[in-house]
Formats: sequence, C-alpha cells, structure tokens
Amino acid sequence: MSTKDILLIVLGNAGLFTLLGVLFKGHFDKKLADQNGLITKEVEKLKKEVEFDFKNREELLIKKRNVYNDLVDSMSIFIGQRVPKEKQEEYQEKFLKAYDTAWLWASDDVLEELSNYMQLKIEGKTGEDEQQAFAKCVLAMRKDIGFVETKVSIDNYKFIIF
Repeated sequence: MSTKDILLIVLGNAGLFTLLGVLFKGHFDKKLADQNGLITKEVEKLKKEVEFDFKNREELLIKKRNVYNDLVDSMSIFIGQRVPKEKQEEYQEKFLKAYDTAWLWASDDVLEELSNYMQLKIEGKTGEDEQQAFAKCVLAMRKDIGFVETKVSIDNYKFIIF
C-alpha cells in the first residue's frame, strides 16, 4: 500500500468520523432541546401549582382571621357585663352567625376549644373555669392564624369589665 492510499484511507475515515460526529451532535442536540422543553413545561406546571396552593392558603388565612375576629367580638356576650342590655340581642345574633361560620373555617383545635367553652356555657358555669376556657379559645385562634410559637398563655389573658 502506498503512502497515497494510506492518506486517502485516513482522510476518508476522518471525513466519515466528522460526518458521523455532526449527525450524532445534531441528534443529541435535538434530544437535549426536547428534554429541556419537557423540563421547562414541568417546572412551569409545578410553579403554577405552588402559586395556586399559596393563594388558597392565603385566602383561607384571611377568611379565618375574619371569622375569628367576628367570633371573639361576639363572644363578649358571655363575659360579665361587657355588652349593654340594649345590644345583647344584636350580639347574640352575631355570635350565632360567627359560631356557624367558624364550623366551616376554623381548625380542629379551635373547634375543640370552642366546644369546650360552649359546654361550660350550657352547664351554666361561670367564673375562673369560664375565663380559662374563653382564653383557651382565643389562644387556639392565635395559633391557627400564624402565631404558632406564641409565648403567651391563658394566664396572660385578663378580663376587664367596666
């Protein structure tokens, strides 16, 4: 075999390898682009799901805060002389509405404390037991709307009646 023949074989093989390299690179680049497209679609899908979940949690938190505000405000009907006689019926109606709404939106912990408090009211108990049960309700509401690691306790809640 002559030098010329060897050179032609080497150049032919080099051309073949170059052509195969270009074909493989094009194939792998297309596969890579396809994979990038799939990954981008999945990331966008996950992003939308996270945004949707965050929005729902935020709306739920706002709803709970409103329900708890109404509930605590109307629960003052039960504490001593906090509500003037001429407004007692209005506060009773507010409480019943807030109580029913709480059963839709409140956490289990809040509903348990609220039920305990209502049981004391049904039994006609007043005084320190009632005050502690009331404070437990308020504390459960605080924890449910974001003050999970609160340092206040039921002993910190003071009942002031003018």
